[in-house]
Amino acid sequence: SKNSLFDELIAYHILSYSYRLVGNKVNALDYNFKGIALAEKMENQPFLIVLSNNLGNIYKNAGEIERAMAAYFKGIEYSSNAKLDTLKIMLVANLGFIYLETDKLDSALMFTQNAYELNLKNGSKVMEQDILRHFGTIHSKMGNELLAKSYFVMAINGRGGGRSLSLTYFEFAEHFNRFNQKDSSILYAKKAIEVVNNKLHFIW
Repeated sequence: SKNSLFDELIAYHILSYSYRLVGNKVNALDYNFKGIALAEKMENQPFLIVLSNNLGNIYKNAGEIERAMAAYFKGIEYSSNAKLDTLKIMLVANLGFIYLETDKLDSALMFTQNAYELNLKNGSKVMEQDILRHFGTIHSKMGNELLAKSYFVMAINGRGGGRSLSLTYFEFAEHFNRFNQKDSSILYAKKAIEVVNNKLHFIW
C-alpha cells in the first residue's frame, strides 16, 4: 500500500542519516540509494530533495567533494519545479559550504547569499546559524575583518544546535587568530570546547 511504502521510505532515510552520523559511509550510502530509488518510484519530490542533501552530506563528510556537489545540484534540480524553497535552502547552503572549504570564496559567497535570501523570502530560519557563520568565515578569508566579526556575532545569536554553535565559536576563534588577536582567539576556542562538553548530541 501507499502508506507502507511511505513508511519504508522514512525508514531508509532514518537509517541512512543515522549511519552517516556515526561515520558508517557504506551503510549510509546503501540505505540512501534505496531511499532514492523508492522516492523516484513514488514520485515523492520532497524526499528526493532531502535524500539528495543527505547524500551530499555523506560524500562531504568523506571528503569526496565532487560527488557531494553533484548530489547537492541534483537536489536543486529536483526542487526546480516545486515550491519547496525551505528544503532547497539546505542544498544551496551546503554548496556554499563546499565552495568555502575549497577556498572558492566568490562562489561560496554567491551560494551563501542565495541561501540567506531564500530564508528571507520564506520567512524561515533554516540553517540560520550555519549560513551566518559561513558569511563570517568567507569575509574573514577575504580580509574583511569587521564585516566578518559582525556576522559571527549574529551567528552566535542565531538559530542552531549545539554542533553549529560550537563550530561558530571555533571559526570565530580562527578569525581572531587570522588577524593576530591571540587572546580573543583563545577565548572563543575555549567557548567552543565548553559547548562540546555540554552538548552530548550534535545533529547536522
